Amino acid sequence: MVDVLHKSGTVAIIASVCGCVTVVINLISAPCIRETVTKRYHFFKKRRERLEVLESKWNDLGRRLYEVKRESKGKVVLKSFKNSEWLETAEKLMKDANPLHFREQISDINHFYEAPKCFSQYNAGKEIEDLIGQLDAVHNEGKDFLLVDHAVVVGRLRGSSRTRLLGEAENKIKEIKGYVTGKDFQTIRVHGMPGSGKTEIVSAVNDSILNDYQACSMASSSPSTLPIPDNSPRDHFDKVIWVTVEHEGTESSIDNLQNKIAEQLKIDLKTAGESRADTLANELNELTFLIILDNMQNDFPLKLLGIPVPTKENGCKIIIVSRSLPVCPDIRIGTYVKIQPLSSGEAQTLFEIEAGIELSKLREDTRANAKKMIDEWECLPFTIIWLAQTLKELKNNGGSHVDHVVAWNATFDMLKESPDILDGMNEKAFNILKDSYDALKEETKKCFLYCALYPSGHLIEKKELVEYWFWEGLINGNERSGHIEDMGQAKKIFYELIRAHLVEEIDSPQDQQGLLAVKGKHRMIKMRNLARKMAVHLTNPGQFLIKAGEKLPHARLHLQQEKYLSGVERASLMTNKIRAIMEQPNFSNLSTLLLQNNPIIHLHENFFCNMPNLIVLDLSHTNISTLPQSASYLKKLTALLLRNCPNLKSLPSLENSEELLLLDLSDTPITKLPDGMEKLTKLIRLNLSRTCVGEFRAEVVHALVSLEEVLMITNDDSVAGSLLKGASSIEKLGFLSRLAILQAKFPDVEAFNSYVVSKTHHLYKLKVYLGDVSCTHETKIRKNSILFIKSDSHVKGQPVTLPGETYELHIIRNLDLHWLPSYSLDSLKVINISGCESLVYLFKRDTLYNLPNIEKISVEKCPKMKALIESKGDSGDLLPFQLQPHLDHLKVIHISDCENLVYLFRIEMLQSLPKLKKISIRRRQVNNYNTANEPKELVLVDPLELNKTEYEGKMKGNNPDQEQTIWSFPELKMEIITSHQPNPSFSTSSVSKRMMNRNSSFDHKGVFLQSTTQLTPHHISNLQTAMSSPQSKLDKDIRAAVL
Repeated sequence: MVDVLHKSGTVAIIASVCGCVTVVINLISAPCIRETVTKRYHFFKKRRERLEVLESKWNDLGRRLYEVKRESKGKVVLKSFKNSEWLETAEKLMKDANPLHFREQISDINHFYEAPKCFSQYNAGKEIEDLIGQLDAVHNEGKDFLLVDHAVVVGRLRGSSRTRLLGEAENKIKEIKGYVTGKDFQTIRVHGMPGSGKTEIVSAVNDSILNDYQACSMASSSPSTLPIPDNSPRDHFDKVIWVTVEHEGTESSIDNLQNKIAEQLKIDLKTAGESRADTLANELNELTFLIILDNMQNDFPLKLLGIPVPTKENGCKIIIVSRSLPVCPDIRIGTYVKIQPLSSGEAQTLFEIEAGIELSKLREDTRANAKKMIDEWECLPFTIIWLAQTLKELKNNGGSHVDHVVAWNATFDMLKESPDILDGMNEKAFNILKDSYDALKEETKKCFLYCALYPSGHLIEKKELVEYWFWEGLINGNERSGHIEDMGQAKKIFYELIRAHLVEEIDSPQDQQGLLAVKGKHRMIKMRNLARKMAVHLTNPGQFLIKAGEKLPHARLHLQQEKYLSGVERASLMTNKIRAIMEQPNFSNLSTLLLQNNPIIHLHENFFCNMPNLIVLDLSHTNISTLPQSASYLKKLTALLLRNCPNLKSLPSLENSEELLLLDLSDTPITKLPDGMEKLTKLIRLNLSRTCVGEFRAEVVHALVSLEEVLMITNDDSVAGSLLKGASSIEKLGFLSRLAILQAKFPDVEAFNSYVVSKTHHLYKLKVYLGDVSCTHETKIRKNSILFIKSDSHVKGQPVTLPGETYELHIIRNLDLHWLPSYSLDSLKVINISGCESLVYLFKRDTLYNLPNIEKISVEKCPKMKALIESKGDSGDLLPFQLQPHLDHLKVIHISDCENLVYLFRIEMLQSLPKLKKISIRRRQVNNYNTANEPKELVLVDPLELNKTEYEGKMKGNNPDQEQTIWSFPELKMEIITSHQPNPSFSTSSVSKRMMNRNSSFDHKGVFLQSTTQLTPHHISNLQTAMSSPQSKLDKDIRAAVL
């Protein structure tokens, strides 16, 4: 046994010796060409110490890498600034030189039999030494990138936003980027509501452009510029500058904006003084830039800022991101991109993503409540995300629920039971609009808060709202130069509110006269849900009492604290179900009380006793029969509105309300004016439309010296239904120097003529009825119109004098009218004649000289009418073109049920109708004329008199007798409608213009109506043959074809 052990030890010793010899030989001979034995031994012996040095150098490079990354974060630099390459090299080296890789390789050698490890230890030591050198080199190179100079920065990445881009966002990003990289537009305006995602979308555009540059920089060695597609006028941007505009006053905002641009250009503006803008402009003129101005609210001229105007030549672009559409006055916006809120469905999807709950899994009532909240918060991404996160936090704080869905149902139940929580949530959401509100002028803020008196979602008539502002004194009445609703100040306020997205314009489906509203002419506004919530919140501290549209059966003013009511300035209980108010509230500071749209039949007799400062009182659309006597002591009252009160019979005296500007009793059955009218010397508007007031006494008219608007088209049928009974009243009316709007029924033509002759004022709006007013056509008549119904239009044989402000003349059922008189027609735009059985010609030729502004002519149910215009002048000869009357504005001619119409006018008149677009002729039957020279049938057109006609087809109505045929005249750029169908085989498309000059032999030269006795199908066939004949025979063949 001892021998065996002895032999084994001997073998081990020999092996160790052999191993050491082998190592020594390798150390001496292997790399003998490059290294000395001492150096190679150093790698082996110092390997552990050098590992510690490696770890220290590795940590140093890690810190430098962090610093360079921090300095370079979000910055896209020129290709010549190779920080990206250094970062890539450093990150790879940090991975390769990790000390942990070597700790496992390096170990102690304690025995000769471990000698074979010596060679691997040597290799590790040598690799460590090499890595230390690389770490030192890369670390030293990193010093150049510790500071990224502004001169090398092309732009800054905005980074991904927390707001998820849904709906049309991706398409908007592509659209805006296309405008930026294309050559068609130099300035792009991106606008939309606060919170709609404008900044996020434009940020994505910014990042996309810079990422394209980075990708190109790393893949190409082309010149250091930002590449843009080939269709661009320039192939690079030198700078992409993003600036968020702050608003602290105009001057400070401009300075702040200039400083931010200068910072990115590394320019010192402190020493620039008054040449700050020039200093910026000089620097930017050397660059091809893209400047993005985010949150732009004010209208700053670019020249004032120091930004050169972008052009196709300089290749520069500007994106302006704003809530509204301000315009920099010295540039032309190339294109606009509107960012809309999400649709209801998209908003719900965003809510589900952020909240982590599918609405379909909630209870039906909870789901409905959630959807309602989302819609009320305007479907804005910002507010929806905040709503989801807030509710999620409430759910998580509400205790542990095993079931996730149960927890969400419980959260919404908690909101119902704790309105204070919801109010708190709303208040935070208001911050998105609060900046817009704070930026308003003080007078605009007051007018905006006034809008909160209306119910949620209510469509507010602009006219009504402006008048409230005016009666209340919120806008300065001294600045108005015309009608209240047209005040420039009010228009500016609407413009501000719409720009701030606090209200939105709505096209009313019908205007006030029951006619379709003009497309694009906004007559109504609506407060946005979030804006109204904010307005109510801002007025909560006792300034407003708002209980509008809440379906309240009782006012319950007695439940309010006395101290609270005494501080209220405006109260709105409109649109409820209140039938009576039996309290006597102490509204000592109240200026506006809105009670309209309630079935109120009674107010407490002392209801108004404690309202000494009441200015505006609206009880319209109520069932009130009279006002309590306490209303007689409202000394500061400026507006009393009692419109459409079907039971109103009387009013108390108004002699103490000397400040009254408006008295509106329209659409009520009241029969007489209240006592004390003579004291209302400041009254501006008196509205008695569709009342039963019987008389407007001369002494009352004389006292109301400030009247600007008199609306007196009543329902009283006695004495022709006119308040203006007696020459004295009419004369006094003419002497009202401030009168601008008049709507009245005159008892007869003589009375009206007397008023026109005596009036000393210029009317802004005019609507006058004369004659049989029991047959009302008011809903069809627009402003500045005069309507004669079964009334003569002459006074003592002379035509009645029309006011110069008359735009429309309507004559209905005048049995003695043979033609329209030629006197005082200069301002007319519309003439409408109906049921005048004696009418033969609408105009004599001389009359046309007095119609320079006529746009539409309509004649209906005039059975004896032969032509629109008398065929010959006084001499019977044709007038030269220069002497013919010119109807330069006439666009439409409408003829209906004029059975014996022969023609409209002579063909030479066509040259005097340059804007004629449409002729409409409708007849139910045709009576034969037995005169040989008159046509027996209405024919649309003589082919010799027009160059081209095209048959377009029939248009049928409910009555077969009213079948219509439409003919188009491309050369005249108009269409003609007639109730007769022409021969569809007839075509004159190739008739030359020369034919139009060959009509002198025809007796009837009406432009559009000719006799079929002169043009039969046989003649048409011959004409078609003639049209194909050689030019030399053309005149002869045409004459033969039609004779």
